[in-house]
Amino acid sequence: SDIHCQLMDDLQTLKLDQCNGDIVEFPLSGVAKVYRLVQSDGKLYTTSLSSTLPFAASAPYQSCEFIVVVDFLRRKLAFVFKELVAS
Repeated sequence: SDIHCQLMDDLQTLKLDQCNGDIVEFPLSGVAKVYRLVQSDGKLYTTSLSSTLPFAASAPYQSCEFIVVVDFLRRKLAFVFKELVAS
């Protein structure tokens, strides 16, 4: 499902509107880790946010989903993108 996401003007808070009347705010000071996963052919691959993809020659990007995980102490937010540049 789609969720509206907004970075507040102070660049310190991420606000998520779940489109059901609930708005959840996440203070970015609570982020412990950010990492990217790539899903291709039902398998997940771990990559650093700045690295090239190790399987790029064998798996075309069109069949991949790029997942950015923002890891807080008690929960994780996952953002799924169809394009590498967007992730």
